[in-house]
Amino acid sequence: MEEAKEATTARAASERRQQVFKHALDRPYTTNWPAAKQAVQGEIVDMLCAALQPLGAHFAEARRAAKGAQRRRRRRRQRRAGRQAQGADSRDAGPAEALGAGRPELHRHVVLGINSTTRALERQARRTEPSAAEDLALVVACRGDVEAQLVAHLPGLAHAARGGSAADSALRLVGAAAGAEKRLAAATGQQRVSVVGIRAGDAALDAVIQRARAGVAAPAVPWVGSDLRPALHPMAVRELHTTAPIRDKAAAAAAKKRGPAATGAQPRKKAKAVPQV
Repeated sequence: MEEAKEATTARAASERRQQVFKHALDRPYTTNWPAAKQAVQGEIVDMLCAALQPLGAHFAEARRAAKGAQRRRRRRRQRRAGRQAQGADSRDAGPAEALGAGRPELHRHVVLGINSTTRALERQARRTEPSAAEDLALVVACRGDVEAQLVAHLPGLAHAARGGSAADSALRLVGAAAGAEKRLAAATGQQRVSVVGIRAGDAALDAVIQRARAGVAAPAVPWVGSDLRPALHPMAVRELHTTAPIRDKAAAAAAKKRGPAATGAQPRKKAKAVPQV
């Protein structure tokens, strides 16, 4: 019992941990997100959710139609057998076709998801001439709802995608606060929407773009395409939050005095002197 109690006490002492703050040098080339007031970000998200309601209604109706088609095919397969029934079933529209059929015009001006928006920005950055039908005018990222690493590439990529556009008509990047992802997902009829890209051409979406251009600065990378003279900048230091085991200094000092036998460590062997020739 005493040995078990001592083992439990030693294990509990080893599992005790304390919060530790470690400082490390951060990357000097860190692209900051465009500055925007919290009220402006909330207003942009509100306007965007209202403008995307028709798209969410379309996806909801398309899913209901797809489920109905699946139920009809299932009942038909249960009533019929053979190749003739399978051939008749193949004429029905599948779930993917039902979701894509009859999409509203609004769908042409919206890009949903991190990967799709990233690919659109990459194509836009490679183009030498602007394309009003393909270029994104606004990107809204739910920074407060996703890991920072997932959207860390967007500021630099947005700066590359804006090209030589004037500041008043350039692409805008908005980092929304926590809670925006759930609202955008409900508005678009999706399970999750972390990033939304917007193209100009729709009246409701154009109003959102104009509001973003009026309240959010264009994305910029200071060391790319800048005429500023070289200057000294403060060192970038980041603070890492981690944990470390709590050490009993008194017990460690007493064990050190008792020698290696008390701690269970093997005594160090002395190195043999090598005679010089």
